[in-house]
Amino acid sequence: MTYKGSSPAEKSGIGKVEYNMPLDAVSYDHLVKKCDGNIIKKTRYLLPLNEDAFDNGFLSANPNINFAIKSGAIKIELDVFDAPFNGRLLAEVEFPSEEAASAYHPASWFREDVTGDFHYSNSYMSTESF
Repeated sequence: MTYKGSSPAEKSGIGKVEYNMPLDAVSYDHLVKKCDGNIIKKTRYLLPLNEDAFDNGFLSANPNINFAIKSGAIKIELDVFDAPFNGRLLAEVEFPSEEAASAYHPASWFREDVTGDFHYSNSYMSTESF
């Protein structure tokens, strides 16, 4: 189970706090009965970061980013949604800093940047009508 939020001072979609809590089957079955709206189910694929993600100068000046990429700490998370969102794909990269996020060159197969677009938030998707 995931909860994402931000403080009132954070206006953009970058810099949100995320909490991931593991659930066993019994806990999930108990909580899912209490949910309102759409239940969001997806399969997440973890992909290596694209090779042209950062300029060499940025990587030289930020060896911690270079290490994070090589160790797999920074990766592309590709979510493939199940019903009722069949066909929806969302790729996300979580960066260790806003500077790294700003310096990132998106993978060539990325389409529009939906960072901060509430239409892709779990709270909106849970109330979306079909």
